[in-house]
Amino acid sequence: MPAHRADIFLSSGKALAPVWAAMCIKDFYRTRQFILGLKAAIETLSATMPGTRLHILYAGTGPFAPLALPLTILFTPETIQFTLLEINPDSVNMLKQTWASFFADSYIREILCTDATTYKASQPVHIVVSETMQRALQEEPQVAITANLVPQIAPGGILIPEKISISAGLYNFQNTLKDQPEKQDATQQTPVMDLSMDQYALEYPEIIVDIPEEVENGYTQFCLFTEIRVFGHIVLQTGDSGLTQPKILLTAGNNGKFHARKMRFQYVSGRNPGFRTSIDLA
Repeated sequence: MPAHRADIFLSSGKALAPVWAAMCIKDFYRTRQFILGLKAAIETLSATMPGTRLHILYAGTGPFAPLALPLTILFTPETIQFTLLEINPDSVNMLKQTWASFFADSYIREILCTDATTYKASQPVHIVVSETMQRALQEEPQVAITANLVPQIAPGGILIPEKISISAGLYNFQNTLKDQPEKQDATQQTPVMDLSMDQYALEYPEIIVDIPEEVENGYTQFCLFTEIRVFGHIVLQTGDSGLTQPKILLTAGNNGKFHARKMRFQYVSGRNPGFRTSIDLA
C-alpha cells in the first residue's frame, strides 16, 4: 500500500513509514546490539531495584517494536512492562497485531499513537529506549525525543542508547576495503557533540574544527563519525551499522589537499534536524 511507504514529517523531524521502519531490522548487528543493551539494562535494574516491575518506555517502535519483542521470552510480565509509542497509525495497527500474534499482550502497559517529542508519562519510567536516528543524527528526531523523555526517567533509571557521540576528522576509505581494522579509524578526530542522560539539548553550540593542511597518504575524506554506546560495553563503532557509517563532507583534491582551513558545525533541531555546516576556505 502507498500509505505504508509514506513518511510523516513532523516539527521535530521525519518519522519513518512502516515499510522503511520494518527494514531497519535488516541492519542485523545494530538490532542485535540494541537488544543486548536493553537486556543488560533490565538485568542491571532488576539487581538494583529488586522486586520492582520495570516500566520500559519504547519510543518510535515501527510496526514490530523489534528491540523489545524478543525480550518477552527472557523476562516475565511481572518483571517488565512496556509502553510503546509510535506516531504512524498504520505502524500502530500492525504493532498491535504483531504482539497479539506472539501472545505478548501481557507485557504491554499501553500502545499509543503519539508524538514521543511531546509525550508525558503518567507513571514512573525506569528505562527509555529509542532508536529514531540516522548517521550523524540527521533527519530523524532522536535528539528531540531524548530531550523530552530523559527528564521523565525515574531516579536510577537508564537511557538506551546511553551515549551517542559525534566527531569530525579524516578517514581513509581504502583501508576499510583492504580489511585493515587497525587502520580504519579516522585520524585527528575532534568531538562535536554528545547525546546522553547527562548531556542533551535541542540545540548545541557551534564547534569549529581545523582541517589539516598536510594529511597522511590515503586520508582523503573529511567526515562526521557516529559512535553509539548502547549500554555498558555494548557499542556500535564506526562502520558497524548503517547508523555509524561515516558521513563524507569533503574530499581532498588531486593534490591530496583540502581546499578548506576550518569547518563549523552546529546541531539544530526542528523540521530538518541535523548539523548546519560552513567552511572557511584555505
